[in-house]
Amino acid sequence: MDILEGFETYEKQRTSPGAPPQVTLQSRGIFSLNPSAFKVMGSPRYVELLYAADRKAVALRAVAEETQAAYQVRPANNGGAFNVAGRAFMVFHGIELNDSRRYSPQHAADGVIVIGLDSDPYVTLHATRRKAKGADTSEARPSDEGSEG
Repeated sequence: MDILEGFETYEKQRTSPGAPPQVTLQSRGIFSLNPSAFKVMGSPRYVELLYAADRKAVALRAVAEETQAAYQVRPANNGGAFNVAGRAFMVFHGIELNDSRRYSPQHAADGVIVIGLDSDPYVTLHATRRKAKGADTSEARPSDEGSEG
């Protein structure tokens, strides 16, 4: 009998397997999907970005590479999240954020995630980048309006 019989190798994970789908919309226009959100979408290589102005909602839909409006999904540097560059999309639709927001979308299924920019619960993430040595470190932080959910 092998001494390791019955053991399973633990695969490193940045989030727990049961973590809910979350999408962080960074103030500079990057959509960052946690592993659960990426999986709910079917682990796509490409997505389409859609906007409903009347609902103030953004949707990400998994699409094939040859789709005209396809955006590539890239693994983030941290190894856990997946990013979509959406700066031009945000500028075109006039979506402005002072700080990044981590959303818990109310709809995440069948290759589609819908984010209600004002209606879905979110947490405001304040910038944590260090300022250059000798720079003014005082900064006014906006209130967390809308972060109650």
